[in-house]
Amino acid sequence: MLYGVSEAGSDGWDDPIVLSTVIIGAIGIIAFIVQQLKVKEPMLDFRVFKYDMFSLSSVINAIITVALYAGMFLLPIYLQNLVGFTALQSGLLMLPGAIVMLIMSPVSGILFDKVGPRPLAIVGLLITVVTTYEFTTLTIDTPYMHIVLIYAIRAFGMSMLMMPIMTAGMNQLPKQLNSHGTAMSNTLRQISGSIGTSLITTIYTNRTTFHYASMADQTNTADPTFMHTLQSTIQSVAQSMHISAEQAQQYVVKYLAGQAQLNSNVMGINDAFMWAAGLCLVGLVLSLFLRDVRKDKERKKSKAGELTLLPAPKEAKES
Repeated sequence: MLYGVSEAGSDGWDDPIVLSTVIIGAIGIIAFIVQQLKVKEPMLDFRVFKYDMFSLSSVINAIITVALYAGMFLLPIYLQNLVGFTALQSGLLMLPGAIVMLIMSPVSGILFDKVGPRPLAIVGLLITVVTTYEFTTLTIDTPYMHIVLIYAIRAFGMSMLMMPIMTAGMNQLPKQLNSHGTAMSNTLRQISGSIGTSLITTIYTNRTTFHYASMADQTNTADPTFMHTLQSTIQSVAQSMHISAEQAQQYVVKYLAGQAQLNSNVMGINDAFMWAAGLCLVGLVLSLFLRDVRKDKERKKSKAGELTLLPAPKEAKES
């Protein structure tokens, strides 16, 4: 399954190898789930999904993972392949965000103990939605420090999500299912990260092709206005560079094709970030249904205590 979805980003979802591996993987996963539900001591107990908060937190965590991988995958492409930054500069851009998540990790745990998962999830996803949407407005001239700042704020929002939401789901599980819940969360994170990266890649490549085709349609040689502008540009290039008209034409055509490819790639990245922002918005809506299961346990204990303090019936006293 992971191999199929990882190859789908480059080969397309209709590729025979992609389709066959995804189908075989899906059949294998279904057979594995059925087999695990039948055995007495399963390797991975899918009964953890009987608990509503664990299931909800798993879905939200999968969405967050896709959004996280989208930023980690698309920004280096934008910085290195399109803008021309080095790998070191690209890595340094992500460094402040990593430091923010490192600092906020214990702080998020303290806040979780005080306010519970829902407020943290709502605030964190609001920040993530807004900052992810900010990445839909990238251009070739977007300042480097602007991207650093937005990425750091985005990491701040995500630091409120990863551990608290996972803990919110794990708190509902009984002790005997804790290990299975941890293993399930890690497995879902890997799968959602791989599938999410493939989906983001597919969106990016398809939208880049769409935008390039749209730009190519605008350079119609049958359009008199376009041809007049093109001829004027060729003449001015030939005069300024002291080259022949044929050489100037080749230079201008190559330059226009390069600019069209460059701008269409940036637009494709913007569209991919738009989809990531939409996924985060879905996660924000789902986070409204989170609840602190620790309070559920406290209510049960208080009710049990009240029942033990109730006076015995008269019949019982007389007997």
